[in-house]
Amino acid sequence: MLPANGAEPSAGGVGCRGGRGERRPKAAVFDKPNAELNSFGLCRGGKTKREVQTLIFENMMNLLQAAAGQPQQPSPWGFYIMIGLMILVLWLFMWRPESKRRKEMQKFREGLKKGDKVITAGGIYGTVKEIKERTLLIEVDGNVTLRVDKNMVVADTTDLQK
Repeated sequence: MLPANGAEPSAGGVGCRGGRGERRPKAAVFDKPNAELNSFGLCRGGKTKREVQTLIFENMMNLLQAAAGQPQQPSPWGFYIMIGLMILVLWLFMWRPESKRRKEMQKFREGLKKGDKVITAGGIYGTVKEIKERTLLIEVDGNVTLRVDKNMVVADTTDLQK
């Protein structure tokens, strides 16, 4: 591979220009203890910005061509790990909180007793007058009573007043 300026490469590999502009092999840089190298392994001030960019571009193209020449089969474990992570996220953020809320509501409905103030799913406020296995008799106003399914009671009004 020829350098960007068209000069012949030195015997020691990629070379650096010294202060006078001569070309030295890279090994010569290591002979001098005070020689400073930048992050690309080149002498500071030895190459122009354009030459460094050209070298980087050529090396990147060589790496990309080498990677393209050897296609690899993706691992099936990556797919299974992603599916497992999605199920974990769904469980953490959707199923677990919903089951907790459902258990709390079931506990609340089982703990209802005569005289409790409740709200139905339809928004009717009332006081529990009678409790059966699956239904409640709710007194809404004066002599007005309603029989509702126990599952339709959604809240206790004492919680709302606090």
